[in-house]
Amino acid sequence: MNEPVKWSELDDEENLTVDQLAAYLNVSKSHLDKARMTPGKGPVYWKSGRNVRYQVGNVREWMEEQKRSSTRLGFSVSFNSGADDLPSADEIEEWLS
Repeated sequence: MNEPVKWSELDDEENLTVDQLAAYLNVSKSHLDKARMTPGKGPVYWKSGRNVRYQVGNVREWMEEQKRSSTRLGFSVSFNSGADDLPSADEIEEWLS
């Protein structure tokens, strides 16, 4: 019986199917499908016809970008709207404490 290849032994140029990547990441195929619907949510992928593939090197880069050292929430603000009503840095700090 063939043993699955360890993640650390995969070549960065190797391409994985959705099912293969889901198994390596221990997430559902549906999770990856949904991540592809939102730009920047999941790893970079490519398509050939209806086939989706993830290059291992791209997945590793994405995984590095997901690392966090804190669970503290970050704030994202759109500056296209009027910035006059935005809270000050002190107000935000107070909300978080």
